[in-house]
Amino acid sequence: MSLGFVDNLSELLKWTLDYRGQRRAIARMREFDHLRAGMVSVRMRCGYDVLVPQGDRVVARALYGFGEFERRTVRDAIHVSRDASAGRVFVDVGANLGSASLEALCMGFETAVCVEPLPGNARMIDATLALNDLTSRVAVVEAAVSNEGGSLWLLPSPTNSGDNVLVEGDLKRDAAAIQVRVLTVREILAEAQVSPSDVGMYWVDVQGHEPNVVQGLMGLPARPLVLEYTPEDWGSLGTETVVGLLRGSDALWVDVGAMADRPFEATLRKRERGILRSAEELGEYRSLSKGTHTDILILPQASDFDSRGA
Repeated sequence: MSLGFVDNLSELLKWTLDYRGQRRAIARMREFDHLRAGMVSVRMRCGYDVLVPQGDRVVARALYGFGEFERRTVRDAIHVSRDASAGRVFVDVGANLGSASLEALCMGFETAVCVEPLPGNARMIDATLALNDLTSRVAVVEAAVSNEGGSLWLLPSPTNSGDNVLVEGDLKRDAAAIQVRVLTVREILAEAQVSPSDVGMYWVDVQGHEPNVVQGLMGLPARPLVLEYTPEDWGSLGTETVVGLLRGSDALWVDVGAMADRPFEATLRKRERGILRSAEELGEYRSLSKGTHTDILILPQASDFDSRGA
């Protein structure tokens, strides 16, 4: 049984039952499937208009249907971090279409930095910012991020604008691969003219390259850090890299991806019962089902990011 068939059946059942009031959103996603425009403007629930490519069957389709993508995860991460957004910069590494940065601006951040290696996505973010008169509040840096600068090959997905994978190796013979500029976080902030001390939160979604980005954070002022966690992509070495950051920065973490699946009131009650976990407990999350992922929020207690606990 194909995944596409299962997804279609799931959508049909949700539409029939109006599961969680999703009937209208599912109808709009079906409408999106039949659009012929190359680029579509979508009004997000937060009030901004975001430009999305019609060929994107995942992020753009969800934005068109629901008017949001990961809105609850952004909200919960900011809430658990409490005052992280006060007068600070939201740094969006692997920004895709920029929707997370737009949500962050709506939730209190004054400015943002969108870091995106795929040229088409970066141009679309620029157009979205111009459409919303946000060019003075959001900087766009067209680059990938890793633990050292240089260049890497990027394999773009033909159906998901956010599923583009960095590859270490020579892909000159792969017609789909493109070579992209690679910077460290420190270099990104310098190019965007942002002081590291002004960062309020790092949001990192880079398809398995998150541990490399974490290595590039060492020595910078410690700030709340959201990472997409896919055990299958990280592997044992990648997980140990992040565990070292947790120990060295005396940090705790919480699964904000799981929080987003629950009503917000239940999330608040769960927080009161103690949802913050220690470094050692991250290893338990290697047992996530194959191919699944979540988003973890790291809350450092030290003043600087440090990996000496590894």
